[in-house]
Amino acid sequence: SDQEMSRDTLAANYAWNPANPLLAVKATVYGNTTDFRVQRQATGLVYGEGEFESIGFDLRNTSTLSTHALTYGVDYRDDDLVSAQNATPPFAWGQTRQSGSVMGAYVQDNWGLTETLGFSAGLRYDDYEFEGKGGVSSGVSISDSGLSPNLSLTWEALDGLELRAAYAQAFRGVTIREAFFSALYVHDGSLESEEADNLEFGISYEVGGFFARATAYEQTIENFIDARYVGTPVWGYWQNVGDAEVDGYEAEVGYEADENRLSFGVWEADNSLDGEPLVDSNLGLGTTIGRTWLARLNGRLSSSR
Repeated sequence: SDQEMSRDTLAANYAWNPANPLLAVKATVYGNTTDFRVQRQATGLVYGEGEFESIGFDLRNTSTLSTHALTYGVDYRDDDLVSAQNATPPFAWGQTRQSGSVMGAYVQDNWGLTETLGFSAGLRYDDYEFEGKGGVSSGVSISDSGLSPNLSLTWEALDGLELRAAYAQAFRGVTIREAFFSALYVHDGSLESEEADNLEFGISYEVGGFFARATAYEQTIENFIDARYVGTPVWGYWQNVGDAEVDGYEAEVGYEADENRLSFGVWEADNSLDGEPLVDSNLGLGTTIGRTWLARLNGRLSSSR
């Protein structure tokens, strides 16, 4: 197949930081349009095509009060999709028109308890709306809202040595999952929102130009939304298929001097769905790929005068 994709992005950013500890305003407005087309070389048949549009904004302010840095704001995103696919047997050919939006409000407090101990806590509220306006999702309307709290603690145990522990819950309502498969898999209106628990531990050490850091994490996603193949009378459905889990770690050591930086790292993530390893057909989360090693060298050549 010949595949073609194009994306146009427009973003505007604004910052206002007067000589006032209560005001440090940041604003972002953006718009994205993505078009795709997949065409079979042998027959010329268009396997799939569509357009995905997304617009949104984020408005926030940070107020510094004694040892507190309080950030609060609102954000919004609106998505629209029109797509079609003919890649399957003719009985499953389909098209779709969908829209989805999410409005959020959040607050995050970074608190310096002592010179060596820091605490951060936050909460955000999200309100999701999803609507199927045509095709395989026609007539479906799903709305839900939820809270996402988080907290973390950092401790500088020794000069340059920092320990960190963090816990967060994340709420995600029903959204437009993916452009091509959205014209293939049917919404039956029964989807429930996903909720994730995230636990993370980290350690970092930096002295002179030497640095080392490591992080271990665990994430569990309840009511994980995935594409489930059926066969007939439709190709498949979007369904809550169980609990997904991600366990992993990453570590890096290196040295930095002037504008030169050398580092070596390793990371690994073990992804599973109801205890079984993820594969490519699990569209929403990823695939277990094993341990990855990485060496990185960044530098700047000095110019003669």
